[in-house]
Amino acid sequence: MTTTTASSRTAPSTASIGDFLLRRLREVGIGHLFGVAGDYNLEFLLQMEDGHDFMWVGNCNELNAAYAADGYARMNGISGLVVTHGVGAWSAINGVAGAYSEHVPVICVCGSVPLKALDRKLRMHHTSGEPEYDDVLRGYAQVTAAQARLTPQNAVREIDRLILTAWQRKLPVYLELPSDIAHLDVEVPAEPLVPAMPKSDPERLTACADAIIARLTNARSPAILLDLDADRFQVTGELLELAAKLKAPIAAMNTCKGIVDYTIERTICGKDGRFNDIANWAYADLPKVLHPGTNARTAVVRTPDELKEALASPHDSMLFIEAVMDKYDAPPTAVESGHRMADIDYGPRGPQHRPGVQI
Repeated sequence: MTTTTASSRTAPSTASIGDFLLRRLREVGIGHLFGVAGDYNLEFLLQMEDGHDFMWVGNCNELNAAYAADGYARMNGISGLVVTHGVGAWSAINGVAGAYSEHVPVICVCGSVPLKALDRKLRMHHTSGEPEYDDVLRGYAQVTAAQARLTPQNAVREIDRLILTAWQRKLPVYLELPSDIAHLDVEVPAEPLVPAMPKSDPERLTACADAIIARLTNARSPAILLDLDADRFQVTGELLELAAKLKAPIAAMNTCKGIVDYTIERTICGKDGRFNDIANWAYADLPKVLHPGTNARTAVVRTPDELKEALASPHDSMLFIEAVMDKYDAPPTAVESGHRMADIDYGPRGPQHRPGVQI
């Protein structure tokens, strides 16, 4: 029998807050950092340079850096973005918001106002003049999954929390590193940070699986439609395997084009890639593709008179109309005379429906 004593456990060590943050970023697989140098993040960048563990990718502005970090995260699984307080963070926020909307884990490290300035409520540059200096934190709360301002007391806990949140939820996070604490030593764990998903609650997992099985069992003609989270959470392979077992058609939304091989069987686009060509789009065929044998009525109309006729036709379940016309050519009275169950989606003007023409 082997026993573990306190002396046999890995003893904690000390490290500066900046070095510990860099270590944790490296442990989750980040090898490049994107950003723009600024006076509030220079100490942190010097620590990065001294460590020789990262490739620094400087950008001409923070917005470009945010988009570069977004692209890196899509390829690498997670990324790091380094900006300075105020002007830098606000410049980057559009790119971070894009990462938030498309579920891309970007860790935004913002060198910020020194803690001593916060304690004394000093007026500092690159700020809005608010004595609390929390306006950037509040702004980023709208477009990130978690936010924190580091202090010597919370640095270790919050660094791990934010990095794991970004990795587990596939969303960006925002971390403020006051410029006067990057070199402060704190006690840090010796164990590496291992990114892993939290364990599922067994009861909820069973209930979810049972509900999915019941829906698939009762479905007359099941189909699988993939969105971007299939790629972010790396479950595309499992879904393709499920489609094969069910012999169900499968397709990907435009947010994750490319994750499904459309040359294989069962993909809705088929081997000829018919629906990949915008000139061949036929929305009215979709009910038949997704649910063969459906009694939904479909119609393709090109004139106001054809639209009136389609709207007046009897149907017992669903009426799906593809109107190949400019929205200004569709008379309001014809649309209003419908069953008020349709949501009209007007596409762009252009030659996409003309035979032999591609865009």
